[in-house]
Amino acid sequence: MALHIFKNVSLSDLLLTDTQDTLQNKFKYIDIVMNWHDAQIHCRTHYVDLATITDDTENTFLANILSNMGRYYAWFGLHKNPLNPWQWSDESSVSLSSVKWEPGQPDNVKGIEDCVKASTEGLMADDSCSTPLLTPNPKVVGSSLGPAIPRPRCP
Repeated sequence: MALHIFKNVSLSDLLLTDTQDTLQNKFKYIDIVMNWHDAQIHCRTHYVDLATITDDTENTFLANILSNMGRYYAWFGLHKNPLNPWQWSDESSVSLSSVKWEPGQPDNVKGIEDCVKASTEGLMADDSCSTPLLTPNPKVVGSSLGPAIPRPRCP
């Protein structure tokens, strides 16, 4: 059981992207409880955007970050758009066949699961965009990665 010292606050996970060449410089891990929309605003304001996964190497790298940080889920940039069934937060399109979904996902429970979280196994699952992600293991705080260079990219 976890003990939180903050009033109505727990730790959560966000992965942010930057435009650096190496994976360690490209992604920044942040511990903040937020729903998907607030996470997107935070990422765009302070960094670039929510993480976009472009290949298996990035997927494995990000799954390892979550595992090493003692987290299970984190928001990623994948979400539904009324004009495009699924797209990344940076507005790039995605092929559903290229996404590694958890078994039975996406399932769109109650028709409200329009945002995507990733797990330590590197598998994706849809969830309600209003869900704040809570960490099951808040003992680890911070990041083993260097800071991302702030480069907001807002439309």
